[in-house]
Amino acid sequence: MLSGDDALFSWDSFNLIGLLIGWIGQLVTGLDQAIITMKKGEISLFTLPPELSYGGTGTNCVPPNCGIRFEVELISWITVIDVCKDGGIIKKVMDKGEQIGPPSDLDEVLVKYQVRLNDGAIVATTPEGGVEFHVKD
Repeated sequence: MLSGDDALFSWDSFNLIGLLIGWIGQLVTGLDQAIITMKKGEISLFTLPPELSYGGTGTNCVPPNCGIRFEVELISWITVIDVCKDGGIIKKVMDKGEQIGPPSDLDEVLVKYQVRLNDGAIVATTPEGGVEFHVKD
């Protein structure tokens, strides 16, 4: 049971935010575990003990060893694929393609890309026409 010192997080105190489930340090562990139980459009109230929230350290607005409650609405999600099954290459499909199947080793491809840091800053981009190469190269 939560004490009177427990914190409540709801739509009154937050704007719409995007989360990456399992992204270490983005939110508390318990919320990752809770969100994966939800369905699109569902609104739930999750009560988390200190050990699955901010623990003994707390934060600027949550005291140490305090249970918290999150009111969460699951609006939508984008499926993320672990390409190598080791956490090394992560793929998020932003816009579905038209052709059936991926290119083969002998195919020539034309790509455009932007390289961004986690804070969103762009550090590299292809020329406007893109870059061509053979997949096997």
